[in-house]
Amino acid sequence: MDEILTLNKDIEYYLSQKQSDIDKIVAGMTALMSDVEGKYEAMKNQNWFKRMVKTVTGKNKAAVADILKNSLQLSAYCAKALAAFIERQKISEGIILNLGMQINTLYASHLDLKQILHGIASKLNEKIECVDNFHILIHEINLGKFGQNYIDIYLILALLDKRMVDDDRKMVNLLKLLQEKSVLTDEKINVETYLLSVCDTQSDFVGSVYMEALIHTESLIAQMTVAAFEGWNFLPESNRQLLEKKSVVKRVLDTLEIKRDASLSLAVEYEQLLENKRIISKREPLNPFSDATEEKSNGDTYNFNEAHKDNKESEKEEMKDEDIFIKGLKLLYEGNTIISPKINWAMRVQDGGVFWEDIAKYEGWRVQKNVATSHLRVLTKESRRIAWGFYSELLEAFKDMIKTKS
Repeated sequence: MDEILTLNKDIEYYLSQKQSDIDKIVAGMTALMSDVEGKYEAMKNQNWFKRMVKTVTGKNKAAVADILKNSLQLSAYCAKALAAFIERQKISEGIILNLGMQINTLYASHLDLKQILHGIASKLNEKIECVDNFHILIHEINLGKFGQNYIDIYLILALLDKRMVDDDRKMVNLLKLLQEKSVLTDEKINVETYLLSVCDTQSDFVGSVYMEALIHTESLIAQMTVAAFEGWNFLPESNRQLLEKKSVVKRVLDTLEIKRDASLSLAVEYEQLLENKRIISKREPLNPFSDATEEKSNGDTYNFNEAHKDNKESEKEEMKDEDIFIKGLKLLYEGNTIISPKINWAMRVQDGGVFWEDIAKYEGWRVQKNVATSHLRVLTKESRRIAWGFYSELLEAFKDMIKTKS
């Protein structure tokens, strides 16, 4: 009873904060639920995290071991807080669409929290169905609201829902307008300059940009953006006064093994992020009218248990595919070939094992499947991604490798 009273008191405190701080709390809680261990370091100095730890563990400070031991309780706390934010209409328009995507993905992986996450997803999906940002977005672009900061592409993408990204005509018109207004140009930007500008993001936009960048797990630029926010913008003001911003940027670049003289193009990055959002949006939202059995609406709604059932029913076919992937991994491991499906430059990936599952392994090399989008990636034993694409693309690429070496 005392814990419930304390949780309610915590929630009332969060709700009393200004909207930009609520956005950061929502973004932080969502990230933590996705990867408790991986996000501990980034969130541990935030006031909401300290309150949560005190409520859940009874301790003023908690070590990593305490966090892992109470990971389910911490995720439940975050889920209940998010439910309260939604109920009290405290989710801003720049966050609601990506929060819906994240909650639907968490629902598929957090089986212990299915009931509460189902309720959150249902309410979010109902609200998202009523959202239509396209004409407002076009109007704001024409007024010159975007184009002054590098992170504007994330603010724009955060307003695009499934209906919009699947509408080719709207996306072409949007791209033309962004180019006409010089929001997207061919300018090359130094990565260090880019990250310094990320650190300078106005507090009103931190939550929205972070949430958008968070969903793009396959984008190196998005990973850089997330890391910069976590290393600088999520720190208390008192901590930031003691640190050099450039030292945080250097740490981000070193961690992701990026050269300081490297450059990027926002126009290219926008197109890649938009395509990734199309892939993510293919996953149908949960049916807000379904009961605890999660029946499918129109036969299409994603059902995690049903997906595993389908996998078992096609076990023979999956095993054949697994053999192909393992044989291909062996060739890659031995250095006898290269893979050539949809190639991005090699990059180190960071994932807490929530959104990706191994479907084939050989000597530390892995083929992994994203539980939300079903596309695959190939990782070396150092967790460097060397290729990614749709299941059929990777399978055909592995077959070609094997055929070439036969």
